[in-house]
Amino acid sequence: MKRIIIKNSIVDLVKLNITDISDQPNSVVVDDTVDVFGGWIYNEDDVTFSAPPDPIPTKDMLKVYAANKRWEIEVGGISFGGNTVTTDDRSKLLIEGAPETINPGESTNVKTATGWVTLDQATLLLLREAVRSHVQNCFNAEKSVSDKIDAETITTYAEIDAEVWPAND
Repeated sequence: MKRIIIKNSIVDLVKLNITDISDQPNSVVVDDTVDVFGGWIYNEDDVTFSAPPDPIPTKDMLKVYAANKRWEIEVGGISFGGNTVTTDDRSKLLIEGAPETINPGESTNVKTATGWVTLDQATLLLLREAVRSHVQNCFNAEKSVSDKIDAETITTYAEIDAEVWPAND
């Protein structure tokens, strides 16, 4: 058994391993299997406990969340020529300079997330443009979300997730 101390309908303290189950002011005795933590809300009517609601995020919190979401998508890779190409920061740097490492008409081996491919300079240029476009689309999406946060048309994390973000395909 455990004793739950209640202050103004909020769980203040959980005392475990009690042997005395007599009434004490502002307390409830529950079975050990009941999950309850400090800060939870107690409902006297049906003797239940619930987690407190999530705090309302500030604009700054929402913008940090949006920036993290943009970054995760940005480095999440893209599909190119039937292969998954990684777009982490190192890969982006290598892809950016790759077309200049070979001459027109030559080819080079490139390792993708799905295996090795041989690409010529023209295809490397297309790959570089696809990665650049993906990155820019990610920042454009974040900017759109940030503007909506400022306009208070986005006020939750779920609304950020529901926005249109670039695909990692």
